[in-house]
Amino acid sequence: MNIINKSFTPNYHHYRDNSIMVFFLHTIFLLVPGIILGHIIDRTIWYLKKNEKLGNINLIYIILQIILNVIILYFLYEISNHYAKELQNTLAGVFFIALFFNMQIHFVINLQELFHIGNAND
Repeated sequence: MNIINKSFTPNYHHYRDNSIMVFFLHTIFLLVPGIILGHIIDRTIWYLKKNEKLGNINLIYIILQIILNVIILYFLYEISNHYAKELQNTLAGVFFIALFFNMQIHFVINLQELFHIGNAND
């Protein structure tokens, strides 16, 4: 029970002093929200763009996605300063950030379309 308690407590010093299991659980604790939040933002922008809810200008959707990202990250910071420190100071936090942004594939597609880079429809 102590391993689980340390794994889900936002304190990045815990897993440095313990087993691989604490590190693994702590990383999963940070990965899952990154995947879920990144996917929600990506699907929201994709739905809005697909149905042209805000017109057909890519820049609008890019700006909206940036705003949503900033709001979500700020909200995480305001909810838990400890959680925000985890994202900035730990290897597990890097996984959160990487997956949070990598789940947002339509952001990259919109940028490619805006700047006519490659074939964004592939």
